Amino acid sequence: ASYFTYQIIISIPKMNITSKYVVITIITFLLISSSIYPFLGTKDRIADRFNTEIPLTLDGYAYTKNTFYFDELGSISLESDIEAIKWIRENIDGSPVILEGITPSYRWGGRVSINTGLPAPIGWAWHQEQQRWGAKDYVQERRNDVDKIYTYPDESSQLLNKYQIEYIYIGDLERIYYPKSSIAKIENGLSGKLTKIFTSDKVSILKVNK
Repeated sequence: ASYFTYQIIISIPKMNITSKYVVITIITFLLISSSIYPFLGTKDRIADRFNTEIPLTLDGYAYTKNTFYFDELGSISLESDIEAIKWIRENIDGSPVILEGITPSYRWGGRVSINTGLPAPIGWAWHQEQQRWGAKDYVQERRNDVDKIYTYPDESSQLLNKYQIEYIYIGDLERIYYPKSSIAKIENGLSGKLTKIFTSDKVSILKVNK
């Protein structure tokens, strides 16, 4: 579109007077129309924030303070997750694999790996499925395996080894997406297989014992 517009503009001097007025009018209209979005669109985007009372800031996590994401399965405390994520960034070295729950696209899933840079068995799945359609079954396999670990933790040893998982994350998201009894088993350490290394009101992080 930019190249097409450029070609039209450089050809204006060669046009007759009527054509010049028509082309200039059209280009002016398009420029004015496109310039409306930054003013009206920005206002609407600001109004759509989690917390509209937050002042201008360079703190990328400010939006999480006293904020909840209302998933269709229940509410998720963003502040609790970010508190745990900051702890991970300050206390876990290297790039160990961390397990976190998965959700449908465009929700709060993948928040640990996204904000820490640590690898997870699966994060944002859709782009991988969309751009590598022939390999979508591998993505689904990982999705199923993560669900199995959180749903049937007593039978998870093989899958933990398969993905070389070193840490398991339990937050509001995992509590509303997976059975309470299964989450309780994980938090209790699976008979010595796991050690709790971080705990808060809403988040637990457990290390897989080797």
